[in-house]
Amino acid sequence: MTKLKNLLSEDSFKKKKRLRPEGETPSGYKYVGGILYPRVTAITKVIDKPWLVEYYLEHGKLQARKLADQAADIGSELHERISAWAGTGVYIGESLMQPFLNWYAKEDITSLVANEKLFISKEHDYCGTPDLVANTKNGVVLYDWKTSGDIYYDYALQLSAYHMMLKENGINSYYAKIVRIPEKTKEIDKFVQVVTIPSVILEKVLFPVFLACKTIFDWQKNFTFKKVKYQ
Repeated sequence: MTKLKNLLSEDSFKKKKRLRPEGETPSGYKYVGGILYPRVTAITKVIDKPWLVEYYLEHGKLQARKLADQAADIGSELHERISAWAGTGVYIGESLMQPFLNWYAKEDITSLVANEKLFISKEHDYCGTPDLVANTKNGVVLYDWKTSGDIYYDYALQLSAYHMMLKENGINSYYAKIVRIPEKTKEIDKFVQVVTIPSVILEKVLFPVFLACKTIFDWQKNFTFKKVKYQ
């Protein structure tokens, strides 16, 4: 009977100090204080995304990748502009920023707690950078900006991980908001889409699913067939 034997045990991996080696940072990880932590956004990528299959079938492999890269560039640019605006009050690119500014003007934000700041969870061994954490009239709110064509379910898992990570660092968010900002010129007149998730849902319903994703992520990264032998 064929057996599968791990060359690296789970316990030894968890206890291992992953100090920074020479060379590049492994994909999906970030070094913090010389220790390697997996990123939240990399962990949630283990979830199947059937809409991507449809997208590739509709546009073809090369065109789909080109469009995806263009969308990613727009998303990164908007994140950078919002972060700069939150830090300085100055923004550029009115056509790209206007839907966000129109929405933001109606939010009850009183002060900022963290703007694109990296946090780590030592308890659960991961790291991430929430887009914005702010004080509002109802308490601390965690915000996540999206420019995708829709609001997908893995975004909620991402926010649950951020919420628990912030809580571990002494910041208890009252709820989280996924804010989808129109990225295309033809969408400028459309409303910003917002999904609000209470903290009890983030903690009790979503975070256990995120931890399950992390278990799969760890297995994929550290128990691949490169580190396994048959006997």
